[in-house]
Amino acid sequence: MDNINFHLTNKKTNKINFEFWLARRVGGPNHGIIGLKHYPYTERRQGFYSLLKKHDLIKNKIWYLEFDNKNKNGNLIIGNYPHFDNNIIKTGKKKFFDLNHFEKIYSIIKKERWDSNWGLNFSKIYLQNATTSICNEILNNTESFKNAVLNPNLGVIIGFYQFKFLFERIYLNKFLDNNICFQPMLKITRNYEDNYYYYYYCKASYIDQMKKEFNPIIFEHKEFNYNFSLEFDDLFIRKKDYIYLRIIFDQYISNWIFGSPFFSKYSLFFDSDSKEIGFYSPNINHNILGENYDKNNDKGGNSATKVILQIFLGIILVILGIYLGKKLFGLKRKLRANELEEKFEYNPEEKQIQMI
Repeated sequence: MDNINFHLTNKKTNKINFEFWLARRVGGPNHGIIGLKHYPYTERRQGFYSLLKKHDLIKNKIWYLEFDNKNKNGNLIIGNYPHFDNNIIKTGKKKFFDLNHFEKIYSIIKKERWDSNWGLNFSKIYLQNATTSICNEILNNTESFKNAVLNPNLGVIIGFYQFKFLFERIYLNKFLDNNICFQPMLKITRNYEDNYYYYYYCKASYIDQMKKEFNPIIFEHKEFNYNFSLEFDDLFIRKKDYIYLRIIFDQYISNWIFGSPFFSKYSLFFDSDSKEIGFYSPNINHNILGENYDKNNDKGGNSATKVILQIFLGIILVILGIYLGKKLFGLKRKLRANELEEKFEYNPEEKQIQMI
């Protein structure tokens, strides 16, 4: 039994016991899983999320990663969207962490596999300042080429083979032909299979020239109304005398797989229950009470406003009900009373005679 310490507010204790099971046989390549993906089956044991909910530490299965750009370290944050967290200071990169700038979409990935539970579909992909016709012909003529599986466990981005040839044609061939860059192969065992990938590394002494001639890769996303860009500093990392491209290429896939180079630059927000992916964009501007208002997750600052509106609406309905009631039923009862008074003539003397 291990202890995990949480920095909590309004709680008497910050220690919770979690059970970690020692697996003697593992039926897959993933060892030590928290459970951030959505699965079709119910947890057999009380999992990480269940224990957090049990101790009232989270409200739902929403999570995201927050990277330190300087040190490239990341934090896993679980429990709610940032626009409902009053402890987040909305400045710098977080200044758009507001409900007005937020949009959610469903993950495009349908297959329940270890490495493909989350995904995005882009409307268009191109290399900035490159020949448009060439990019459109290669990058956008097949729908799967515009899909990206999201896997923050990867330290690289995996690209498909067609993009490799485009990237070489427009950018890398010049450096490959002059022995500035090199293209070896890398063997990685994934899912008990040996997979071979092409990767690139270049002489660091040419870094300024390579950076100047680099074309950023642009990923247009329609629903988020945002262009995600991967630039030279996002994709190259320096190790002593060489720089390494953080994109490797697989000849057997037809989509992208985004790893930490993408997640360290952009924050995406995941709801494991609803299978939705959220993003904050400066190009999104919703009315907070409009159709995109997130009623299910509003546990914070708008609750008082909702209560006031409900009370006000209730008072209006009561007044309207009384008014309509008088109009419809009060007048009818009055007419019946008048009719009785007009048709019935009370004579005390006649009544006495009849009684005798």
